[in-house]
Amino acid sequence: MPKQGTELLQQGEHLVRVAGRLCDRIGGRRVLPAGLVSFCAGLLAVILLAQGSASALVFTVPLMFMGLGTGCMIAPLSTEAMRHVPAPLAGAASGVNNTVRQLGSVLGSAAATALMAAGATPPAGIHLAMALAVVLLGLAGTALLATRAGQPAAVPA
Repeated sequence: MPKQGTELLQQGEHLVRVAGRLCDRIGGRRVLPAGLVSFCAGLLAVILLAQGSASALVFTVPLMFMGLGTGCMIAPLSTEAMRHVPAPLAGAASGVNNTVRQLGSVLGSAAATALMAAGATPPAGIHLAMALAVVLLGLAGTALLATRAGQPAAVPA
């Protein structure tokens, strides 16, 4: 692996650790919206910058925001999904969580591909798919902020 790739991987690993510590300190329900905002801001910047003939270097900062947002979403999302699950149900709940995550990845990729193909020109389709991603992430963030923290579930007898 080139030296630059190794350094980027180490920086990404560091960001994930920082996000984990933030979750432990202030709670995942506060880190998740910050991650959504950071990712959406980076994605929106990529959409706007991709309109012209920008060099690859121009995308560095928006992609850093997207990476920071991803790091602040992935671990806290799983943690918050499992936080109040009783121990006897943890295996089943983890399986459901992983299945829904995988299904979302597949359906999201398929929808993005369909939107890209539906555009009149390839760039128009890509911009449409990315704009829809920003809207959906914004809706997810709004739903997250509108919900209250759950209470531990009772274990069925």
